[in-house]
Amino acid sequence: MPLPTLLLASLTIMGGQVETMINLIEKEDADAIRQRAAVSPESLRMRAGDGSSLIQQALYRRKPAMARLLVELGVQPDFVDHCALGDFSAVQKALRAGPHQAGAFSEDGFPVLALAVFLGHGDVAALLLRSGAKVNTPSRNALQVSPIYAFA
Repeated sequence: MPLPTLLLASLTIMGGQVETMINLIEKEDADAIRQRAAVSPESLRMRAGDGSSLIQQALYRRKPAMARLLVELGVQPDFVDHCALGDFSAVQKALRAGPHQAGAFSEDGFPVLALAVFLGHGDVAALLLRSGAKVNTPSRNALQVSPIYAFA
């Protein structure tokens, strides 16, 4: 099989695995997620087509218990995930090491301030603001929304 065809086939399989994980998160099927993690731990580190993590996908779908389950199963949250999870101490520690991160964006284009606000983490949002996050910075995606809109 030519290399491009092989690469395309593996990307298609991976895409299907991501969709399967997202569907399990949507259904809140913790047992199936645990089983997948046991058989294929790397499935927990996959990202959706827009670049968002499975933790973010769970939180976007208002499934915080599934996001916590992913962490319990060994997913290592990055800075964006910590903001989305509302993990104040992790965000604070990261900002001490690099205050510029207050202006960071998720892989799917949202400012971390917008994620914190949209997901109801006022303490994290306040910390990001004190660290230099801007309320009028638009997302880097088709929505072009600013964090200020998430405050409404």
